[in-house]
Amino acid sequence: MLDLALLPRGMLTSIMLLGLLSLVLIWGNTIYDCYLDRQRAEAHARTATLSLAIALREHAQMVLANADHFLRQLSEAYLQSAPATFTMPSWIAKSNFVKNIAIQIGVLDADGKSVGSTLPGAIGTDFSDRRRNFMSESRS
Repeated sequence: MLDLALLPRGMLTSIMLLGLLSLVLIWGNTIYDCYLDRQRAEAHARTATLSLAIALREHAQMVLANADHFLRQLSEAYLQSAPATFTMPSWIAKSNFVKNIAIQIGVLDADGKSVGSTLPGAIGTDFSDRRRNFMSESRS
């Protein structure tokens, strides 16, 4: 066994300083590595978030543009037909936009009564007493 008392005093101090320096270097490297990991994770999170935000924006724009197109077609079809012959479910069955999504659509006349709807039993319901934002178009 090594007797520390037999070692020269300067050598014992050097060994202790070398051990302390080794510990400082190991912990310093560990802390720096954690710092770099955090920086990489934050950069990746920013990139992923930006990509998702762009995808969501493009998807929302596409859905709104398609819904606008669909509503224009619905309005034209309703205005070109007689109210008694216009049936919402049969018209929607022909629409490519609505086939793959769940959507509720209704047509109200100028008095606020439902004249067409995708909901069963909604035709004839009076919506005039409800606060709604809807566009009323008169028949020509």
